Amino acid sequence: PEKAFQYLNESLSMAREIGDSGLSATILNNLGNLFVTQKKHNEALGAYLESMTLAKKSSNELLATRALTNAAMASMQNGQFKDSKARLDRAFDETRKLDPSHDKAYGLINIGLTYYHLRSHLPEKNDLLINSSQVFHEALRVAETIGDLRALSYACGYLGTLSEDQKQFQEAMKWTSRALFAA
Repeated sequence: PEKAFQYLNESLSMAREIGDSGLSATILNNLGNLFVTQKKHNEALGAYLESMTLAKKSSNELLATRALTNAAMASMQNGQFKDSKARLDRAFDETRKLDPSHDKAYGLINIGLTYYHLRSHLPEKNDLLINSSQVFHEALRVAETIGDLRALSYACGYLGTLSEDQKQFQEAMKWTSRALFAA
């Protein structure tokens, strides 16, 4: 981790020196990922938010939405649950605008999973289960559109999990069978 931190900081300095905001955004997102592995959630959050800003500046909407989703996850891990939900809502809205792609499908799956995990921290927010389901359905549509069977399998599998959690076992079997078939 120390070497990774050193190299990421050196590369970030170089990217800033040459004025490449897109490269800086990518490095900052990776730096945020490193901070998460070290449980430095405040530092991760700062890196992700700066990454998002620079990605937008360089018109890299995919990276901007990924950094925003990562910021939502870091917020949740840092106990900032309402901030996490607000960032997830924004990330979902922004991700929906992207063209269908492998990265969009997996971005949606990450958003859906974060909504799902956030439920236990915001029990007064009944819409989190609905949000999670909507996001997984959107990921399913993207996966079908681009023919990504792995993403399709994940989306169906998570929809099966949601159905099982709601004691809708027939529906859960349907989704789980579809996930297995796609896999």
